[in-house]
Amino acid sequence: MVRVVLCYVSKIIAGGNINNGVGSRFAKPRTRKIKQTYKVLYLLPLRYTLLREVANYKNLIGLVKEILHQQILLITIFIILMLYLLLMYAPLRNAIEKFVILTDEEWNLLVPCLEIRTLKKHTLFAEIGKVANEIGFVLDGMLRHYYINDGSEKTTYFYFENHLVPSYFSCIHKQPSLLSIEALSDCKLIVFPYTALQELFERNMAWQKFGRLLAEYLASGLEERMVGLLTLSPEERYMELIKGNKIKIIERIPQHYIANYLGLTPVSLSRIRNRVMKK
Repeated sequence: MVRVVLCYVSKIIAGGNINNGVGSRFAKPRTRKIKQTYKVLYLLPLRYTLLREVANYKNLIGLVKEILHQQILLITIFIILMLYLLLMYAPLRNAIEKFVILTDEEWNLLVPCLEIRTLKKHTLFAEIGKVANEIGFVLDGMLRHYYINDGSEKTTYFYFENHLVPSYFSCIHKQPSLLSIEALSDCKLIVFPYTALQELFERNMAWQKFGRLLAEYLASGLEERMVGLLTLSPEERYMELIKGNKIKIIERIPQHYIANYLGLTPVSLSRIRNRVMKK
């Protein structure tokens, strides 16, 4: 039956007459309609395929748009993060460049080693008896540097914003620290390994120069501190705090820590302050 129908349709398309001459005048219009029907049936699968491809194309365009949107979002987040880190790390670079000017390439040697860390009040950044291997840079807050002698704490230094916070003896010699560094308030620091700094000293002349100038600065500060303790009276040491560049100690540090720093009892410091105020 199928074969007969196909033969019938083929003859019509070819222009043949099914009735072998009978009713030939009616054959052309009928043949034309069947041809049109055949074309429609023939084109249906093609139209369906085209519609499907168009739908797939639209889906593809939508997928591409979604991917591009996600990529743009990720790039935007990355740029914002980089700008944030640049702003956060800028104070450290400014402090280093007081000793030596760094190119962007030289500065970027240290950047991968940096991290932001917060310390709660009274948390220790370095601890007596433990090996230290980190340098901190204070973004916000204050810390004190002290050792213990005969069971008593002896405060030797205070750190504020834009100060490097190290336990140099422990970092350099890789031995247990002789002192502790305590946060006197909630603090935010930039922290990096001392070993990373040592590697930069070896690899780059600018960083090597920074290391030398920093060592000279620390040595001069240590000498000044020792001379003050050995040659100045307690009242003179207090006056040095008021008149010198250490006024932040008077303004921000609790009085009992200041007294400990000056080698005084809180009562003696109170008497000295009263005498100074009366002058």
